[in-house]
Amino acid sequence: MSRWHRLLAGFRPLRTPRRDLDAAARWFRSTTFDEAAAAPNRQRVLWQRYRTFEELGRDLDLFGEADRPGAGPHLAPKSPILVGGGRLSAPSIGRHNAELL
Repeated sequence: MSRWHRLLAGFRPLRTPRRDLDAAARWFRSTTFDEAAAAPNRQRVLWQRYRTFEELGRDLDLFGEADRPGAGPHLAPKSPILVGGGRLSAPSIGRHNAELL
């Protein structure tokens, strides 16, 4: 039996979508986050809670302040590549024009 089957073994299908929604609403009202997280963790199912972009940027260090000519300071994605312990930034538009032309 797969992990998902073991995880879902306690849930029985309901006959109508409305009943499914009512049952899910009751379950969510009566279950804490820690209790809900324990079930997939026990079965070693990979999962993660929903996060906003703001949370992702703060928690995973994916976004940073960029200041581009003409655009001013704004939030921008950081490079996923670490070089020498730091992240590379994308070159500004036209940065290498003089060298190439």
